[in-house]
Amino acid sequence: MTSRSRPAVTPRQWLLLAAAAVAGLAGGAALRLAQPPGTDIGDRVDLAPLLGDRVSPASGPADAPVTMVVFTDYQCGPCRASHGAMTRAVAAAGDVRVVYRDLPVNGPRSVAAARVALASAAQGRYVAVHDALMRAPLPLEEPALRRAVAAAGGDWAAVEQGLAAPRALDDQLARNAADALRLGVAGTPTYLIGTRRITGRMSERDFLRAFAAARATPY
Repeated sequence: MTSRSRPAVTPRQWLLLAAAAVAGLAGGAALRLAQPPGTDIGDRVDLAPLLGDRVSPASGPADAPVTMVVFTDYQCGPCRASHGAMTRAVAAAGDVRVVYRDLPVNGPRSVAAARVALASAAQGRYVAVHDALMRAPLPLEEPALRRAVAAAGGDWAAVEQGLAAPRALDDQLARNAADALRLGVAGTPTYLIGTRRITGRMSERDFLRAFAAARATPY
């Protein structure tokens, strides 16, 4: 090395540089973990009709401080994978109202399952049927739909009456699709939790962080 060359980095300096890099990565990861999931769209979209929806099937306290609007498809893998985590998180939180917006984007079987779920609402069984369909083995053909209704304590004959006059069911699905488009939904599952739009598989921790953010910034 000539007298004008830069001095070699000593082992101690390498260790310090490595430690700084690790600390930076850890700090970035911690910052990401501290941020609630998703994108805040409260200043871009009028969310009042969605968060204040009293027409779609729903569960939880009507005056809950947190409202979560759920766009799902019963044959969507990530929807099904997130369902248990969502159920546990909602139970743990205790102050979340869930509004269910069926968005069957995966073909005729998805549409048929969504119609069955909506038709079960007349019996007060929508939420139970929703849960049963999310847990049912695929594919969701008619025998599986019948079993899901039975597992939820519903009456299949009553569901068939609703399916025989599908206009109201299809109108609801069309409204769901229109609202999803307005919200910028790019796929299922998508969750609107307070003012944050979140797409993709979620863990129980993700849901709880999103609930906390919604409580901190009420719409």
